[in-house]
Amino acid sequence: MMHHVAGVLTAITICLGLSGCGSKPDDDKAAPAASPAEPESVAKKGSEKAKSSAPAAGEPTKPVFDWTQSTSPGDVTEQIRGNLRHGTLDLVVAKIVLTPSVQLVKAEIDPKSLVLTIRVDAPEQVVRFEGMVGALGHYSPQGAQLRPVSIPKDPHSERFQRKGVLQIGIRHPHPERIQVALNRPPARPPLSEIPRPTPPDPSQYKPFPGQPTEPAVKIDPLLPDPSTGYKPRSEVFSQLAATVSYQYTMPGRDTTKWSKEFWRKHAVQAGAKYPDPGVQKYASAILARAKSDLALDPQSLRAQLLRDADTLGSKTLGFGALKGYGPGGEPVFARGNEPDPAAQAEAQRLRRIAQMSDAELKEWATKQRDQNSFEDLFFGDGVTNNREDQYKNLVGDAYKALAAEAKKTAGPSSKTSLVKLTRPDSSRFTLRNTSGRTLTDVWLSTNWAFTKSDKANEFGRGNGMFIFIPIWKSNEDVELTLIPREPSVLQTVVSLYAREASFEGDKFTLLDPKNPNLR
Repeated sequence: MMHHVAGVLTAITICLGLSGCGSKPDDDKAAPAASPAEPESVAKKGSEKAKSSAPAAGEPTKPVFDWTQSTSPGDVTEQIRGNLRHGTLDLVVAKIVLTPSVQLVKAEIDPKSLVLTIRVDAPEQVVRFEGMVGALGHYSPQGAQLRPVSIPKDPHSERFQRKGVLQIGIRHPHPERIQVALNRPPARPPLSEIPRPTPPDPSQYKPFPGQPTEPAVKIDPLLPDPSTGYKPRSEVFSQLAATVSYQYTMPGRDTTKWSKEFWRKHAVQAGAKYPDPGVQKYASAILARAKSDLALDPQSLRAQLLRDADTLGSKTLGFGALKGYGPGGEPVFARGNEPDPAAQAEAQRLRRIAQMSDAELKEWATKQRDQNSFEDLFFGDGVTNNREDQYKNLVGDAYKALAAEAKKTAGPSSKTSLVKLTRPDSSRFTLRNTSGRTLTDVWLSTNWAFTKSDKANEFGRGNGMFIFIPIWKSNEDVELTLIPREPSVLQTVVSLYAREASFEGDKFTLLDPKNPNLR
């Protein structure tokens, strides 16, 4: 349901009866009754004549828009505005007598009612409602608390002492029509109207003489082909390490061209196979959640939302229950068996959600499942429901497990540095294998701190970063991209663990090439 605001007015959607926003004038004064000497039949005819609101002579007669015949929810503001005759809004099953300072700004059909948003542009306005007994709504007065509105009798006149926005609903006499339209699948066009694709011209696919065959595209870039001479020490280690590694480019390997979603998918799949309890716990939770999200049924979700909305819509406040607060901050209590404003507002919110498309409804439900309830926090299994947090926890546990395994299985410690780090550009960094031989299953543990002076001592205090290189030939460069927030000096510590050798605590200080005087 939409909310419309004029100037500084704020329209707040709820459905209840008005108290305290204005006095209800005596209907006998608002609408003159028949004289005691006047026969009852004459009074009845006079009342019916007042309701007819016939157009003046010479005015073109427009057909009244019958919203009760509509079979689909949606905005009908312009159509309903066309039903306005001399200040009387004809709603087929009801009428509302407006004033020049009271205007209709929105009309919308939801699954069970016609919801009107009416703006009151001046104080002390009286609006008359006919044929609307039992209708509920809310009035949002300027500078005061929200007030419920209810129509207790027919006719009924309501005085609005302040400027504001009124929202009120008229129940659809045939709500089943809307429900049927909501749940009806879209009609399939006749087969004759479905365009058929043009068959391809076979001559386009004939190879010309000497045409080279296209190389097969490698779908899975996790690990290099065996043709490169690479054979992993442990496939589950190498697969998981490749998926959580910082992205880089090097001869024959570019991990930056694959999307974040691609790496996440493979990280979860590899984590489910890696023999670490923490990694497996989060990987299994992510896989189970993905499977559960795919099984969401929009029709079942929509039906449940409407059931919940109906339950909330019938909720009432008992005698003495707090309804809200008056203009002076004094508490307002229910007199017994009154509709609950908060429940009415929530019911309308659920009905609006139920009107979403199937794709939007599934997306909404999926996001709702990301939230952690009180029971999840205090009685759950320790795994958050938030998918983003689940993945962060998976990567965090993977870093710890992989670093421990890489250090444990690494080759002998080298007496000299195995890498050289350079900074060709402010945001571009190059690691070179200076060991003099090919290294495999290389796990680089680094810590990057950007400072404002090379005299600082920030080694080991920056952000940790891990890089996995399956096969790294001598003098090959690995390029990384890091974008500092401002011109700065890099101080980092690099530890390398490979099957052939290892070296820990290699320190580098690199100035910004574009700001060499930054010291």
